[in-house]
Amino acid sequence: MPWKLFLDDLRFPAVEDDQTVICRTSVEALVEIERRGCPVEMMLDHDLGEGDDVSKIFYNGFEDMLLDGKITLPEDFTFSVHSMNSVGGPYLAGKLTSLVDEMLRREEDDPTP
Repeated sequence: MPWKLFLDDLRFPAVEDDQTVICRTSVEALVEIERRGCPVEMMLDHDLGEGDDVSKIFYNGFEDMLLDGKITLPEDFTFSVHSMNSVGGPYLAGKLTSLVDEMLRREEDDPTP
């Protein structure tokens, strides 16, 4: 079943529905992805509270799952970054855009259906 990931340590999604899973930490989000597969939509914050939890932890785990073939991007995959961090937010968005573009390129190059 298609699902959406909302990763933020404090905020709630603008629209909550039965498809949206709210995660407060990188580890929690990665566990949900391992369990459910790749979400059709991800809504991400860059800074995840005090301590060592930052979006880099989530991004690295998500990237590993994609590159290792543990998950695949849904056809209509989208993401957004909602961050007050004027450097970190765009950085995360850029990394995700590059990753998604690379995965789509690999799909186009793969001759298997």
